[in-house]
Amino acid sequence: MSKEIKDNWYVVLGLDFYPDAEENEEKIKQKIEEKKVEWERRKVRALNKEDFIRYINSYDTIKKEMLGDNNIRKELIKDAITPVDNALKMGEGSIKVFTDDIIKKISRETKRSEKIVRERIMENPNFELYDKTIYNDYLDIIKKRADFEVIEKSLKILNNKDIYSFLNSQNLKFETLNNNIIIKERKKLTNLHNDISSAKNKLYNQIENMINNNEEKQKYDKYLKYNEVMKELNYVKIYKNKTVGMKTVHNIKKILENEKEAINIFIGFCEENNIAYNLSDNSDTEIEDTLNDEAENLKLTSDNKRTSYLIRFIVALIVLTLGVFIINTYFIGI
Repeated sequence: MSKEIKDNWYVVLGLDFYPDAEENEEKIKQKIEEKKVEWERRKVRALNKEDFIRYINSYDTIKKEMLGDNNIRKELIKDAITPVDNALKMGEGSIKVFTDDIIKKISRETKRSEKIVRERIMENPNFELYDKTIYNDYLDIIKKRADFEVIEKSLKILNNKDIYSFLNSQNLKFETLNNNIIIKERKKLTNLHNDISSAKNKLYNQIENMINNNEEKQKYDKYLKYNEVMKELNYVKIYKNKTVGMKTVHNIKKILENEKEAINIFIGFCEENNIAYNLSDNSDTEIEDTLNDEAENLKLTSDNKRTSYLIRFIVALIVLTLGVFIINTYFIGI
């Protein structure tokens, strides 16, 4: 169809056009008549009554373009989804994961349902929907850090980073452990009553739980990773008034070894803390520029201070020299 479509009748009539378009002419005809009655009623008092008057005046055009052998339904179906595709195309390169807020904004601007926007995102291999459950899982572990406080204190006493490094220091590997081995290790501590033996016993309690319950092991492994992720995210707070981006995501990805998990945790954190973010590849330029500017400002401040001190020193030296000259002149005069 060559002419521009001003009113898309699929949208105006509220008919399905994606993913499965309504093409049953009896149902379309019935919908046209139902809408005509509605338009007649709303053309009097509605704020956008001009639209309803236009639809009523287009009644014959609607039937012609939606029904019969000369209908243009294919063009209308294609046109109906175009605004969403155009909006998504504009996001390529800067948006990889779409949050609920972005979807609502696209829906508002394109006048297409959020459901359709979501479906088009899922069909595009370059895009993903934000998965809040991933961030909630991260939060759940972080909020339960107190559960691992005894373990952390015991590890600190023994100068070990985590349970696995502790086992390594005892010439043990988690993969080959069983309850009998743990019992043997505990027996070695029977006659010892000090901070070190106490710390080891507490760690063996946790290790025993992890051996007998895989969920406990998974929980601890997540805690180790998410604790490192938390440190990375805390750096982001420094730039709360700036736009942060992919550098942090890459750092988190190295920890988690999972890009999707890294991106969703990063987005969830930024959304919760009202931090602006950009997931395009050059998104960290602003941060680097900020750091460079701050470094330059520090350098200038330092240079200015040195210059100020030098000037004050020279002035003091001149005053001192002048004072000595005046005193000498006075005594010579006497």
